[in-house]
Amino acid sequence: MPDHDLSEAQVAALLDYLHAGGPAIDEQHRLRLAAEATPLDVQQGRKLFLGETRLTGGALACVFCHQLPKETLLGGSLAPDLSGAYTRYLDWALDQRLRRPCVPGGAEQAARVAETESLALRAFLRSVSATPSSR
Repeated sequence: MPDHDLSEAQVAALLDYLHAGGPAIDEQHRLRLAAEATPLDVQQGRKLFLGETRLTGGALACVFCHQLPKETLLGGSLAPDLSGAYTRYLDWALDQRLRRPCVPGGAEQAARVAETESLALRAFLRSVSATPSSR
């Protein structure tokens, strides 16, 4: 084995990382970006937003509290307009917001949306809020 400047603790951590799957596991947990979404993902996101398809976690559809004026005349007024949400938060922060409960202090629950639902909703919000240069 070649010489290295790693401490025993660093070598042990590296071996543990490789034993746990290393880079292959990291790639599985990489957040897919909305820019990588397919048109079907965008369509699924629209259905999830409007409540045409139920969220697997049982949460209410976004449209009950939020609105997208350009997309539909429907929408609640309890929460902010989401027409600029994607450009404001982008993928990572928007994914974090989608996964946590909407109502602060609500009952503790698992993630509000599944990973595929997060991608679909982010892709849909990107499609309605993207500027021509970011599409």
